[in-house]
Amino acid sequence: MTIILAGDVGGTKTILGIYTFVNNVLLLQVQEKYESSKFKSFNELLQSFLSVVKVRVDIAVFACAGPILDRSVHLTNLKWKINADNLEKKFCIDRVELINDLQGIACAVPELSKNKLFLLTMNASDISGNKAVLAPGTGLGMATLVKCRQEWHAVASEGGHADFAPVDELQIQLLLYLSKGQQCDIESVLSGQGILNIYNFLKKMEVIPKCINNGNFLHFGSIANLTKPLPKSMRFAIKETLRNPTAADISAAAIAKNDELSMKTMEVFVSILARTASNLALKSFATGGVYLAGGIVPKILPLLKNFSKQFCHKGKMQHLLKKIPVFVVMDERAALMGAALYAKSL
Repeated sequence: MTIILAGDVGGTKTILGIYTFVNNVLLLQVQEKYESSKFKSFNELLQSFLSVVKVRVDIAVFACAGPILDRSVHLTNLKWKINADNLEKKFCIDRVELINDLQGIACAVPELSKNKLFLLTMNASDISGNKAVLAPGTGLGMATLVKCRQEWHAVASEGGHADFAPVDELQIQLLLYLSKGQQCDIESVLSGQGILNIYNFLKKMEVIPKCINNGNFLHFGSIANLTKPLPKSMRFAIKETLRNPTAADISAAAIAKNDELSMKTMEVFVSILARTASNLALKSFATGGVYLAGGIVPKILPLLKNFSKQFCHKGKMQHLLKKIPVFVVMDERAALMGAALYAKSL
C-alpha cells in the first residue's frame, strides 16, 4: 500500500489530504483545510498537518498557485517559497513533486463525475478533444489538457498574467484606469481583486453606458474620444449602496439584484470571463471543452445567463465555439484530487 500526501496550496486556502493507493484504486483517507495567511510558511503548515495525521508518507505532490522552476515555487499571491528538495529532507518523504495548481485541476478533469460538473452550454456531445481550464479566484490560473497515445497530459500556464485585451470602449477605459503606465494583466480584472477593481472603476465613472445591459458595444471612432463625456442618451446615474464591500459582497448583491453598481460590475466581469474563455479555447483548440474552476465561478451561476452568447462572439470562429462545451467545476477538491492522481502516475 502506497501512502500519498496531496496538497492544493493557494494564496487564500490550502487543502491537504492523505490518499492510499491499493490495487490501482485511489482513496482519500484524511483531509484538512487551512487559511494560508495564518502560517508564516508552508513548512509550518505542513508540520501542523503531519503532527496530527501521524503517518509515513511515500510520495507527496503539491499543486501550488505559482510557476514551478527548478523544483521550487514562490506563490504568486502569498509570500511563501516552497522547495521540493527541502521538503524531502525535512519531512523524510521519499519523493516530493511540485506542480502548478491549474495543472492539478486539469489532471482531475477527466476523472470528475457528472454531478461535479455544471454544463453551462447545451453542446456536450463530444468531449474527446483537448480541454482548457480557466480558474478565477485569488488569482487567475489557466491550463490545457492534451491527449497523447491515449493518455492525458496536463500543461501548466501562467496565462493569467498575459495582457488584458479590452473589446469595447468601456473596457478600454477600464484598462487606462488600471494601467497608469504599468502592465495590466488579465488577473487584474478576472479575480477577486479584479471584481473590486471593476467596481471601483465604475464607481469613479459615476455613469455607465446604457448599452452595457444588452451586450452591444459602443463605438466613438477613436480612443481620444474616451476622454469626452458620454452623450446623455447613452448613460444613466448609478447609486452605490454598499460600503467597503468585498468581492463576495459585490457578487452576492448582484445575484440579489439589490445594488445597481454591483450588477454592472458583474456584467463587466462575466463579459471578460466569456471572452477570455473563448480566447483560451481557440489558442488550445479545446474541442473537448472549457472548464471554469476556481473559487468565484461556481458561486455566480445565476449571473452567467449571457455567458454563452459572449463566448461565441468571435466572428469567423463562431461556428467552432458553438460546438465547444463549457463546464463549471463544482468540486472544491479538484486540485487536491489532481495532485493525488499525478502522484499515482509517478
